Amino acid sequence: MFEIGVLFDVDVLEEIGKGDYGTIAYNIFFKNLESEKMKASIIRAGDVNLIGYPGYIFCIGVQSFISSTIDYVRDAFRHCTYDGIMPKEYRFIEDVSAEPLVIAALVNHKGELTDATYINPGSLEGTGWKIV
Repeated sequence: MFEIGVLFDVDVLEEIGKGDYGTIAYNIFFKNLESEKMKASIIRAGDVNLIGYPGYIFCIGVQSFISSTIDYVRDAFRHCTYDGIMPKEYRFIEDVSAEPLVIAALVNHKGELTDATYINPGSLEGTGWKIV
């Protein structure tokens, strides 16, 4: 399985979202990705530690059997400039399965989120994504 994690600075996200960093991170994440290009993926999320970085970090990871899905995620966030996303040198992790992340949702064959236990529906506002 191929995988990638996109990293967010919790301190910055908490300032933006008045403490609700997960909702802000998911909103940034889903705004940058088209659901049709994420079919049959697993979305994982949670707090992680990063050696050499002093702050708190939130990770939204993607796992897929399709390598081009992971390439798409990397390309979508490579030059992203949203406040709260980590600097380029800390932006990605490759080994998502090694981190203590929960399964936040599944992306079905239509590009819809299912089993989205950990995703606030408000975080999808203005993104084109939906939970079924």
